[in-house]
Amino acid sequence: MGSSRAAVSFLTKLAASFAFGAAGAASIINTSTYTVGCGERAIILNRFGGVMKESLGEGTHFVIPWRQKPIISDVAARTHSFAPVSQTRDLQWVNLRISMQSRPDASRLPDIYKTIGISYGENVIAPCIRDEVQDVVGQLHADELLSHWVRVSAVLRERLISRAKEDFNILLDDQEKYIEFGVP
Repeated sequence: MGSSRAAVSFLTKLAASFAFGAAGAASIINTSTYTVGCGERAIILNRFGGVMKESLGEGTHFVIPWRQKPIISDVAARTHSFAPVSQTRDLQWVNLRISMQSRPDASRLPDIYKTIGISYGENVIAPCIRDEVQDVVGQLHADELLSHWVRVSAVLRERLISRAKEDFNILLDDQEKYIEFGVP
């Protein structure tokens, strides 16, 4: 009778130890892995060394718990709509509505995170568009803007694409532009 109680007690302690060990192992595995989904990239923030130089693509990846932290960023194209108001050279108010798609350059994602942060759309694209529209529209009279709209639109597109790429590592895609004259 005493030996069966001892055996039950031993097996209970063994099962409890195994359960705690399994729970601890599951916890370590859970904090050591993360998943990068479709249309996303991850950068690793190392608490002692800063942001690692390369970004990681889709799949399950490992990190060192409490030392590394994954920062997952959406790299799919997002549509942004803006309505900057500007004045022409002859002081006519121009309302432009611009809709464009932007996405970060996935190979430069660590640099984007260091300089801009994850919310690049709100922090960079809107002011960039406002500045370029004011610069391009401010050089022309209202009649020049209307008569040369195709050329002006192409110049504006090229300036926006080059500035976003060179200054901020952001790629701009399709654009739609609408122009209205009047009071803002």
